[in-house]
Amino acid sequence: MPHVPTKKEFDAVIKQSIDKRVKYFQNTVGGHECMWVCMDDGGSLFAHYDGKGRECIALWPAKEYAELVISEENRNLLKKVNVTYFFEEYYEELKEKNMYLMIFPTFEGGALFSVEDFHAFIEEEFAKYGDVCYEVH
Repeated sequence: MPHVPTKKEFDAVIKQSIDKRVKYFQNTVGGHECMWVCMDDGGSLFAHYDGKGRECIALWPAKEYAELVISEENRNLLKKVNVTYFFEEYYEELKEKNMYLMIFPTFEGGALFSVEDFHAFIEEEFAKYGDVCYEVH
């Protein structure tokens, strides 16, 4: 089930430094096993570009945070995705394309991860619950 922040939580989290937002992302996504990403109805991921022009896929812990930076006309692209499904479906492709994942971007930016580093980051949280997110081969 997706996480829906209270207004108080939302206001507090959005003001945090990127390091604290990334930790919040890890805890929230690890605990709820889903995150938000932009993709079309066919399941193709919608790429964004960071300040240096690098192509990346943006990920948020809750839809409300994504709606801060996604334009009104593109909000239909926001989709909830199960973390395990995301890795099963996109890990190899993202790795082959050397795509970055932008974690919890706001207007101040987000944290860039390689797909391998993001996998390890999420697995660290899943391990706290005795779970495995996705077996990397």
